[in-house]
Amino acid sequence: MPFRSYCLFSQFRRMGVYQWEDVFKVAKRNLGREIMAFRFCNTEVFSSPIEIDDLQRIWGEETGGQFHIQSPITIPKQRFFRLYRMGMRTP
Repeated sequence: MPFRSYCLFSQFRRMGVYQWEDVFKVAKRNLGREIMAFRFCNTEVFSSPIEIDDLQRIWGEETGGQFHIQSPITIPKQRFFRLYRMGMRTP
């Protein structure tokens, strides 16, 4: 469901993924522009967030390419468990 940029940011800011400036860029600096967010359920929060550089390194080792987060993708079980173990290790 599309939302106005500031409404979307206000609703989901507690998730901490994007800062206002990031959302504003996506909206092409137009407060009235509609943008979209995806809502997920039945998820877990990692105790140790995985840095994007680590994700890129793992992805590159296994695929030879870069990881892009623009759309949903299927992740092989082995890679999923490797990332899951990284994310659930205690800091």
